[in-house]
Formats: sequence, structure tokens, C-alpha cells
Amino acid sequence: MMNNRTIYFLVDEFPRLGGAETVTDRLASELTERGERVVVLAKTSGMKLPREGAYTVEYWSPLAFALKQSVLRQISLRQVPRGLFLFALKKSGLLNKLVDISAAILIKKKIRRWNSADIVISTRADILLQLISSPAFNIRDKPLIINQFHTSLNPLGEYGAFVEEARRSMKVIDGFTVLSENCRNSFINDWCIPTLVLDNPNPPLNKFSISSFEKRIVVASRLVESKQVDIAIKTFSRFVQDPLYEDWCMEIFGDGSERHALESMVENLGVEKSVFFRGQARTPEEIFSRASIHLMTSRFEGRAMVIQEAACFGIPSIAFDVSGGTHELVKSLDGVLVQPGDSEQLLSELKKMAVNRLQLEQNSLQVRSKANQYDPSTIVDTFLRWVEQIQH
Repeated sequence: MMNNRTIYFLVDEFPRLGGAETVTDRLASELTERGERVVVLAKTSGMKLPREGAYTVEYWSPLAFALKQSVLRQISLRQVPRGLFLFALKKSGLLNKLVDISAAILIKKKIRRWNSADIVISTRADILLQLISSPAFNIRDKPLIINQFHTSLNPLGEYGAFVEEARRSMKVIDGFTVLSENCRNSFINDWCIPTLVLDNPNPPLNKFSISSFEKRIVVASRLVESKQVDIAIKTFSRFVQDPLYEDWCMEIFGDGSERHALESMVENLGVEKSVFFRGQARTPEEIFSRASIHLMTSRFEGRAMVIQEAACFGIPSIAFDVSGGTHELVKSLDGVLVQPGDSEQLLSELKKMAVNRLQLEQNSLQVRSKANQYDPSTIVDTFLRWVEQIQH
């Protein structure tokens, strides 16, 4: 049923390979299919990635992309004049002023369209704070504003979950979504604002087939210090020393500042013929279509999307028990939890799972069926019912 409202998602870069951006795409796609008018309002453009839905994407600071250090390195030969122009603006100090002025103008234009019938879903409180600080924001006719926390609140996750910005925006926020009961029972309870535990949505299950369950272990994450991929590599190097598992391999998907150090570690451990760095995957199929086991060794995660994506292929995860969201998710999908940082337990659980590889394949339909509880339609139903309760 069509409503006289627009649902806005506030994001940073879009599209982009990130948890909040992936969730936004899936929720926006499902809402659009239901006849809702949906606008993803992003600061600037990200990677050239496909998106699922027919929703609208708009930008409130499109020139901000030029401030990124990587932009000039990515310019093609045909774009050299444009690149030189941007470089000159940057060197003169005018680029920052141009970005600020254009953003202020566009923010005013965008938020003047907001009214009390609309819903604004902010994926980051710092973005919301920047937009509502505009003189064009009308608090008397403001939309329903929901702030999403896409990382753990207990323990407090990466970037501090933009908690301070959320606190400063509390006068306009009507509700929070969090990733687990553990998060809801943290300090958020003291803020006395309606709070919903909202699971992340899967990609549609009909897009994927069950994995072929080859002797492959996969890690999929940014290659940064907090993801602790070094623990996964060291554990795997001990794993393949056992003759039972010497023909297994590990594939690492992702990129980041730690990649060179991790590649050196693989060489030093003598497992370069068994550990492969595949770079950034563009689709879940690249990661999971042939895997048997997924490992997650992060220091903190809110509710890792990659665990759900593995389950869509029938693959269980072995993960460090680093947050309430991770705990609930892994348990719900027949995975195994390991004490954070415990490489001995990680190795033991890895061997237990690998030795029963054929059993994993037999259980794959069960794992996949459990993933169906996170279908986008179910998640959106939950969200819209909660929104209706807040509005009334």
C-alpha cells in the first residue's frame, strides 16, 4: 500500500562494501517492493557496485569524494584534466571551502522536503547531527527519526558507535535500533528512548546455491588490526601440519592496511601454497560457493553480516564470542563460539568441524533454512510494526 511518506536512509558513502551500506540496500529494496517511496541520502558516492532495488539515491556533499587521498590515483587517462583541476583546488585550499559551501546548499535543499509524515533512518549519528544542524531543519514539522547502531554497544565497538553524536541528537531522535539484547540492556536503557533489536537482513536466499563443500576455509573481512586475521593464519598453519588436513586451503577475502604484513607472515610460516589472498570480493558467491568452513577472529563485531551470508550457502561459522550480537547470531545458525583470542580452542574446533566435512554438507540445508529467519521481508515487517507503535 502506497503511503504519503518518504523513507530516507542517511549514509556516508553509497554504494559501498560495508555492513551499514549493505543493510541499507537490502532494507531499501524490500521497502521499495512494498510500494514505499525510498530515498538513500548519502554524503558522497562510493564504489561502482550493483544495488538491488529501484529506490532513489541522492547526495548532499557529492564533491566530498575529491577529498579522499585515493581519488587522484584512481583517475584514468581520460580524466587527467579533471584530476589536475582537483589537485590545483586541493593545493590552494579552495577545495575544502567548495565542499563545505556546496554541502550547506544541498543539505538545505534536501531537508526542506522533510515533513512529519516521513521517516528518517540514520545509519550514523554523526551524519544525522550534521544534517539537523542546518538552519533549514524544522523541528516543529520534523519526520520520525530513527538512529541505527551498526556496531556493538556492549562491549563498545569500533568508532565508539558514534555514541556521543547520538547523545547530542537525542532531542530529535524518536527511536534506536540495536543489534542484540545485550546492546539494548546496556546504557541505551538509561536514555529512555524506544529501542528495537533489529536483525540484519540476509540477501534473498533464492539467489544462492548450497556450497560444493570443498576442503576450503574462508576468512572475509577488512585486513586491519582489529580483525585479527593473523590469529586465523597462525591457527591454520598449525592445522595443516596435521596429515589429516594437509590438503586443505585457506582463502582470505578483503583488503586493508595489514595485507602486506599478513602476506609476509604466510611466507614466514611456510604456508604460501595453502593460504591465498583473493582481494575484495564483489559478491558472496565468490567467497562461499566452494567453502566448507567460515572463520571470524575479530576483536569486536556488532553482528557480522558475513556469518549470515555463509549460512545462506549452508556453511557454519567458527567465531570469537565478542559481543551479544555475534553470540546470538552464531548460535542461531548452528555455528561454534570460541573464547576471544583463544587460538588453542580455535584450532580444536576447526579440527572437529573439518574432520566431519561430509556431515557439514549433509547439514547444509538445515543451516540454510535457519538463515531464512533473517529474510528481508521478516526484518522489514518487524521494523514497520515497531514504527507504527512509536507513532501511536
